[in-house]
Amino acid sequence: MLPTSRRTPLLAVLVAAASIAAGCSRSSGPRPTLDVAITLVPPVATTTTTAGGGVTINCDAKLQATATGAGEATWVGGTVYFFRGGDESKIFDSSAVTPAQLTSTWGSGTITGGETRSTTYRLTASEPFGGLVEFRYQQSGGRKGRVARIPVHCAG
Repeated sequence: MLPTSRRTPLLAVLVAAASIAAGCSRSSGPRPTLDVAITLVPPVATTTTTAGGGVTINCDAKLQATATGAGEATWVGGTVYFFRGGDESKIFDSSAVTPAQLTSTWGSGTITGGETRSTTYRLTASEPFGGLVEFRYQQSGGRKGRVARIPVHCAG
C-alpha cells in the first residue's frame, strides 16, 4: 500500500489557531482590586448648644475617601455607630446611611482608582460621644462588597 497524505482543511487550521491565541491572551490571574480608605483630617469641630433643657452636641469631621487600585466602586450604604465618651465598646445607638446620602456626602455615587474625595460629615447626639463611621462600597464587575471604617472622637 502506498503512503497517503491527508490534507487538513485550511479553515479548520485557522479556527484552531484562533482558539489557541484567544486562550493565551486571557489572564488567568486575579482581577485587579480597588480599595477605599477613609481618613480624618483634624481637627474635629465640636459645638454644644442648650435649648429647652436639652443639650445637642454637633461634631463636624472632615473626611477624605481615597481610592487606590484599578476600577470603579459604587457607594451602597453604611452605618454610623455612636459610642459613649471615648469608649468604642459602649455603643448606645446606630444610624443607617443610604446610598443616596452617600452620593450627596461625596458628591458622586462612585469613586475611581486614583481619586480622592473630601467632605465634612456631621454627627449629632445629646451626650458626649464618638462615632464609628462605616461606608460600604461595591467594586464594578460584581465583586464582593467592602467596608471603609473610620472612628471619629467628638466630645468626651
